[in-house]
Amino acid sequence: MNKINKILSACSAAAVLSVVCAGSLGSLGTVAAESDNAAIALVNDMGMGWNLGNTFDCWNTSSYTDDNETGWGNPKTTQAMIDGIKSAGFKSVRIPITWYENTDSTNYDIDDAYLARIKEVIDYCYANDLYVIINMHWDWESGGSLWLNQGLGAKTQFVTMWKEIANYFKDYDNHLVFEDMNEVTFDYSVLNELNASFVNIVRSTGGNNANRLLLLAGKNADFTDTCNSQFVLPDDDMLAVDLHYYSPPQWCVATKGTSWGYYDTWGTDSDVQAVYNDFNRVKQYFVDNGVPVIVGEYGVLTNDYKDKTDITEYLNTVAAAALNIDGISAFLWDSGNCGDMQFFDRKTLSWFDPNVEAVYSKLSTGDIEIPEGLMLTDKVSYTPELMEVLDDGYNIDLKPYKELGVNLKTVVIEGSVSNKGTDEAYGVGGAVAFAAKQNGDSTGSYTAENWFLNAGDTSHTVSIDGELTDDDGNVTATYELEYDYLNIVKWWDWSDPNENKDKDISYSIDKVTLIFDQKFYINDDGTVIVPEEPTTEPTTEPDTTTEPTTEPDTTTEPVSDVKYGDADLSGEINVNDVVAIMCYSSDPDRNGFTDEQINAADVFNRGDGVNSSDAVSIQKYLAKILSALPESYKQ
Repeated sequence: MNKINKILSACSAAAVLSVVCAGSLGSLGTVAAESDNAAIALVNDMGMGWNLGNTFDCWNTSSYTDDNETGWGNPKTTQAMIDGIKSAGFKSVRIPITWYENTDSTNYDIDDAYLARIKEVIDYCYANDLYVIINMHWDWESGGSLWLNQGLGAKTQFVTMWKEIANYFKDYDNHLVFEDMNEVTFDYSVLNELNASFVNIVRSTGGNNANRLLLLAGKNADFTDTCNSQFVLPDDDMLAVDLHYYSPPQWCVATKGTSWGYYDTWGTDSDVQAVYNDFNRVKQYFVDNGVPVIVGEYGVLTNDYKDKTDITEYLNTVAAAALNIDGISAFLWDSGNCGDMQFFDRKTLSWFDPNVEAVYSKLSTGDIEIPEGLMLTDKVSYTPELMEVLDDGYNIDLKPYKELGVNLKTVVIEGSVSNKGTDEAYGVGGAVAFAAKQNGDSTGSYTAENWFLNAGDTSHTVSIDGELTDDDGNVTATYELEYDYLNIVKWWDWSDPNENKDKDISYSIDKVTLIFDQKFYINDDGTVIVPEEPTTEPTTEPDTTTEPTTEPDTTTEPVSDVKYGDADLSGEINVNDVVAIMCYSSDPDRNGFTDEQINAADVFNRGDGVNSSDAVSIQKYLAKILSALPESYKQ
């Protein structure tokens, strides 16, 4: 293993708070060195983070209790809990908060007692010299039922509430970070405007809010969707971007029997390489342009037949990848004693799996291990044995690079040419050919750029610049490369002055090097690998096919007014029902269902009872993957 050490002291973070760096990502430009960037320095100092999940983020809690904090089954937060997180090596705590149930719906005034309780928990963290993130969590939800789902229609309430929150905590120092929204899927224009409104209202409150780090929601908190030119940040020096990492989803969040794929193991070379490439991509898009990234959530389901050793290794890999990059901090999602990602037992103040605690304790010392054999580069070279042999040349598979999200810019062909004849001027040439969409076409077509090796040449460089030109340099077509294949083929040879009559030309291509616009991780032997295709079922568990092999017998289902999926009997199907089922599945005695609730909640393999697979079916229904519930029936 290679060992690295990234430890930044609190005093060094504070020392650069006055440094000004680049702001807007509307057009990316040159920025100050990362070490001179106050926002990046602060995020470096935040180190490893932990989520106080399924606590203040609880909503629709009238179905369970009048207390938001304990509404989903976790105990009340104590100083001792936060002490335990500190002792495991964490330097930051994210407190997801849902506000609307403690807010006056007419004037948007937040309940004083609720603010005071949030302050009390923040103070628990401050007592341990921890950084704290507070946010607006489930005031928006994927089912579209909450006030912030109105987008710009909720802007007045959004800024009013954030103004009150900002004023309440304006005297706290820069260990407190405000995060405006959680996993929102607004159009870029709406997202950009709400992000800007949040920055403006917080800054207007003055005090320490004038220079506080503000964490802005990425589009759906997704790595790919947020690394997009349509996502534009306000012009402000102390901003970070919030992204979440549950990749691959078949491993992190898919339950056994999920129709779109399920992994019960993780940890191949390609799995590890994918994590490092994902983090490197956001590093190059944001951090290299002066904007730090906070991965506000990552984790794996802990109660769904997934290999516990692999879970530990995944957490170690993600945390190490973040610690390995200046300007990225990552936060473990922990649902505590109620939920589907359980790591720290808040009742016993111990870790459910001591190996997980050991991982974070080791990382906190700066003993960060990254896998042997990974190399960061923007160039990959192919010798003939690494390429597919064609009748007239070679082929390179470009599909792995499409998965990495990088762009091919240059192809360098190295080789030699000789002539056993008497002509002193001679050479060979051909095409670097690929599939590309020409002149805006929707489908790809065969496209070629010329290459040649003449007497005395050892290499030729071909630019993949998106333009085809004629011999006079005039642009004849534009193209967009499709990452499928790359052929290096010979089309002709020539000699002079004997008009090709006295020639015996031979040539060799010794190496082809692809140069890309961004660096990425590959194996140190030069090979690029991507994750395997998901298997829809685990091989170590019994078959739980999600689709019935025959049409379900609908005569066994009585005609009724039951709304399938409405597990909390609220009259609506939304994320509350998912949470209710997960709580029931983890502790049926504490979170018991009535017969009516069980009847409504049993929507996967209907007839076999209520479990986490029913929660997944509801999520698929909310995401419009399913058009109706139940999803399937017991055979």
